[in-house]
Amino acid sequence: MVWDSSSTAKINSFLGSMNVDGIRVPVIAYAKKLFRPITPSVLVLDLVGGPAGDISPGLNDSMQEALAQRGAIVVKPAYAGTRHRSRYPAPDLDGAVREVVEIVRQLRRANPHSRLIVMGESLGGYIAAKAVSSQDDIPVDGLSLIVPLVYSPDQAIENFRRLARVSGKQFTPLWIRSDPSRSPVQPVDRSTRLRVSEYRAVSSMDLFEGYFPPEARTTGLLAYLTGKTRPPTLIAYGATDERVGIEALQAATSLPGNIHLLKLDHSGHAINAAAAERVATMMWSTFSLSSHKGRSN
Repeated sequence: MVWDSSSTAKINSFLGSMNVDGIRVPVIAYAKKLFRPITPSVLVLDLVGGPAGDISPGLNDSMQEALAQRGAIVVKPAYAGTRHRSRYPAPDLDGAVREVVEIVRQLRRANPHSRLIVMGESLGGYIAAKAVSSQDDIPVDGLSLIVPLVYSPDQAIENFRRLARVSGKQFTPLWIRSDPSRSPVQPVDRSTRLRVSEYRAVSSMDLFEGYFPPEARTTGLLAYLTGKTRPPTLIAYGATDERVGIEALQAATSLPGNIHLLKLDHSGHAINAAAAERVATMMWSTFSLSSHKGRSN
């Protein structure tokens, strides 16, 4: 099944799945139309934000389109804790990390000559950093964190509650599919009827609090990026983002030499097309992607 992701960029979205530890994990891939089998020169594993993030195309494809326009293939899996498959109220973080590590290894085996970048957005950035730090030999060429959660989970919870008090807004209910004993649901397209009985609504705050096991609740992003040899890492953050703890990045007196910061002056927590172009350009520079070539199969 193929969607036309953009009326202007002519990027296609492809629906597929991967077998990860015996579970069929839905995957969306973004690419220009391929005319022959090819090993992509750049392959990006994209972890959406969350919890209850949605991988369905058309929601906000600016970052994926900017990368695909440069020749990358972007793979976006429904990892544990997305709306497609959640174990709430059981924590999903460790399951997500295990799945990301396994997906990376599968992608590397299938594409040994590609530059493989792990990219995470918001909570997905936190998960990406934890996954890459969990394995000394994880075969990635770069880590790209887009408006990532910098706070520890406990700090983020406190901050979200403060923002809610200031704004007077209630936490939004989110829909999740929460029966792990059945095959994960595919992303919804126009021809698919949503089976509402398979979903339930849970407060976004409850989902966030329940996502993390107790031992992870006091660990912030920077702890996963220091202390060991790490791949080149790009952290792109919005200058007006109040959600994730960018002050920790701004206050850091010294960061490891492999970490590169990109301040998006006109962005908060959302990434528009202009910001996506800046991030993609910086990724190509940081990870030396321009000179790398794939191989025809």
